[in-house]
Amino acid sequence: MSSCPTIEQLELLAAGTLAGQEADLLRSHLAACRRCAEQYEQSRANQALAAQLREVLNNRRTASPPEAGSPPGADSTSLPTGRGIPGYRLVREIHRGGQGVVYEAFQESTRRRVALKVILGGQFAGRASKRRFEREVELAAGLNHPNIVTIYDSGISNAFYYFAMDYVDGQRLDNYVSGRRLSLEQKLELFAKIAAAVSFAHRHGVIHRDLKPSNILVDADGEPQVLDFGLAKQTADSATGTDRSLVSFDGHVLGTLAYMSPEHTRGMPAQIDVRSDVYSLGVILYELLTGRLPYDLRNVPPHEAARAICEEPPQEPGTLDRRLRGDVGTIVLKALEKTPARRYQSAEELADDIRRYVKREAILARAPSSLYLVRRKLSRHRLRITVTVLALALGLAGLWGGTWWRDRSLEREHARRRAGARREVLFIQRDSETGRAEHSLGQATALWKRYPELPEAYLVWAQAHWRVARNSGDDGLMDGVIANLKARVGDDSGPWALRALLADVYARTGDPRAEQLQLQADRDAPDTAEAWYLRSFATLDIERAVRYAKEAVQHDGQHRLAWERLAYLALQTEDFDRAQRAARKLIDLGGDPFEWTMFDGHVLTTRRRCNQAVEHYTRAAALPASDPEAPYRFRALAYLCLREYAQAVEDYSRVVQITGGKGAPWDLYKRATPLWILGRTEEAVEDYRRFRDSKGFPSCADARLFLILQDQARLHREAGRLEEARQALKEASEALESGRRGATSGSWLEKIFECLAGDLTSDGLVSAAKSPEQVCEAYYYAGEACLLADRPDQARDWFQKCVATDLMFDQDTFPPDPMNEWHLARWRLGLLSADASADQE
Repeated sequence: MSSCPTIEQLELLAAGTLAGQEADLLRSHLAACRRCAEQYEQSRANQALAAQLREVLNNRRTASPPEAGSPPGADSTSLPTGRGIPGYRLVREIHRGGQGVVYEAFQESTRRRVALKVILGGQFAGRASKRRFEREVELAAGLNHPNIVTIYDSGISNAFYYFAMDYVDGQRLDNYVSGRRLSLEQKLELFAKIAAAVSFAHRHGVIHRDLKPSNILVDADGEPQVLDFGLAKQTADSATGTDRSLVSFDGHVLGTLAYMSPEHTRGMPAQIDVRSDVYSLGVILYELLTGRLPYDLRNVPPHEAARAICEEPPQEPGTLDRRLRGDVGTIVLKALEKTPARRYQSAEELADDIRRYVKREAILARAPSSLYLVRRKLSRHRLRITVTVLALALGLAGLWGGTWWRDRSLEREHARRRAGARREVLFIQRDSETGRAEHSLGQATALWKRYPELPEAYLVWAQAHWRVARNSGDDGLMDGVIANLKARVGDDSGPWALRALLADVYARTGDPRAEQLQLQADRDAPDTAEAWYLRSFATLDIERAVRYAKEAVQHDGQHRLAWERLAYLALQTEDFDRAQRAARKLIDLGGDPFEWTMFDGHVLTTRRRCNQAVEHYTRAAALPASDPEAPYRFRALAYLCLREYAQAVEDYSRVVQITGGKGAPWDLYKRATPLWILGRTEEAVEDYRRFRDSKGFPSCADARLFLILQDQARLHREAGRLEEARQALKEASEALESGRRGATSGSWLEKIFECLAGDLTSDGLVSAAKSPEQVCEAYYYAGEACLLADRPDQARDWFQKCVATDLMFDQDTFPPDPMNEWHLARWRLGLLSADASADQE
């Protein structure tokens, strides 16, 4: 065997399900490869542990009858003490894969049936496996879509990482299709829903990277559900090329080979993006339509299988089924292109072409020639055309008009998508310029690949790259950015906008060529609104970008993109009046009233004109919108700043109600602040608990929960309720310790926990703060630590310093996000002043 086996092969060998020549080859390889031998032993240990758990579970089932009130089929047993998952009773094992075991379970708190996934190996699981498991929870929990399985709960119990999700009572996609006599159109409609769900994940920054029929279940209503995000990754991380989550410790590429894209098969994480999922979807579609895979990989060594995927063309679907000739085959083969640039550039494009075919419309997978469009029109109207010669003539005349209209429709569709891409450039550039370059770099890379003809797409990518290099101090990355720009400028005859950006970069690095290159760019740049708009992306200087955007709108007062650019730039430079005027102008020019009324509210909130902001958000709430919860979320922030805490709680509660509790963990986190201030501590504790459970990683919620429970314990003691006080103190200690265990060593969060635990002084915490936000947080938690030590005067000093930072909002976010520590410090000061007045009386 010339290459290392897959993890699945090692697991099959460990389970004793491989025999014959394949098993002999694997054993020979294990004798020569230490790392594979270690992984094989790990698989054996995992399976032995799982067998023990199943045996204990089966024994408990036969010994204990179900409790009254349990759902049909629910078992009253759980894993034994020391290995249990609190709050769940297991029913049966559903699936076992390379990452974990999935059980049908009964959630006691909600009395609903769920699928409970537990990490394979439990306490024996390696760090990489745990990281992949945690990432699956983090990424999948943020996806709220009817065809993506919803995650409800996650946590760690006695070294078992677990999460609970929707229980899908259905079949694997391939079994569902093979067990039913579905028409071609029915198969395509089912697949289009799957592609749309994957597209939703892509739009929310998640690449699945392990799409296959076993990871798609079809429920009793015929609705597909995409699951298992164990190998998923955020688009930004994949684009940077730093991701190693697809490679095991022995260098083996993780995933299922038959469904891997060529770039995935080669083990090149930097090249894996949303188009890799498109390829996997193409394999699934090929299999659904033909009943077989594009490549016969049975009894083929892994390296030969990889070579076939990367080099050999798949057999055309039309040769296997005559119905798949023409458009359907074209769609499948485009999704299976070896080169990502030749595939559909998104899952959405693939789903759109499927829908076009089902509707008998022209697909976009081929050039829309007139002959092709005629053929599609004839297929739709052939019965009418064949009635009489007159009908034929009329049909041809109508066809000519239809062809002309189709061409216009395609042009409009292309223009719409291009306009959407140009707006996306604005959002990416805004994030890059406001300190989120690393976040925006991945988005800029993907956009530039999709629309290489847009000059601003490349400029935004280059700017984000420059800022990431500058922030990290990576000279090599900096040199790479300059080299890329120089290559595109060429012999100084390249696009003038690129020369302008290169001149700006040269000026910042002290290169003497800057002045001459800038003069050339200024000489060649047209004096038009579009050119001035483009100039605003060709400089790293924000003030200069503002001047260019102003020139653009002066040249053409109808240039909506230039007005949007000016609005965001004016906000960055705190020219709030200009930002608001630009927002109102955009509404006059036909911009979305909801979007720009909300923007106006954000500006007013930032300006501390919170009463006016409340009016704008209230007005926005009455307008049609795709995210109806947004006005209430930001109006709650304005109320928080006005100290109208009851109204803030009401609006945050409305957000949670609108979203159905899904996708709103941060709203629970924010709602807990005014609840705590209002003295509704039980509700605040519940919100912090739900936030911690939903996120599955340590955060300031652990610290806040600790502090609230400490407050509760004090109040219980004062009321003589000693047992409740002891219970609150115990839970507070557990919350703090849980956060400390989960925090990264040396991280800012760990220092906060250490300060609250008394292991780090208040001065030590403050001296460790790096950013303005951390300074504000340090002052607040330093004050809380002093209160815990019964030093109210020192606490008052720290809280006053926190309020003096004037950070009502997190400076790194737009739209504005509450700086909860600032609001809590202001509240604590009020309490201390009230206590001091009471003492004087």
